Amino acid sequence: MIQLGLFDQVNLVEFESEDYPDERLIACRNPLIAQINQLQREALLEAAEKELDLIVQATQREKRALKGQDNSNSPKSDYRSLIPLNPP
Repeated sequence: MIQLGLFDQVNLVEFESEDYPDERLIACRNPLIAQINQLQREALLEAAEKELDLIVQATQREKRALKGQDNSNSPKSDYRSLIPLNPP
């Protein structure tokens, strides 16, 4: 993985890979692809949150509440705290 901070002012970075020994590898940052990737990440997180919200609702309903393995009806923590705000 390449950290974005490694890109210099021309958005190019040189790196090495075990797959290509003795070769000079260069990557460039494409802002359009970065934007598409960010939108896709946000959409996936939103979809996951909706699915998790359904599970939370199922654990809190009065009739036939969904229970976990420990047979507890109260969530131990809010799942949102497990989702990173700024994914890599």
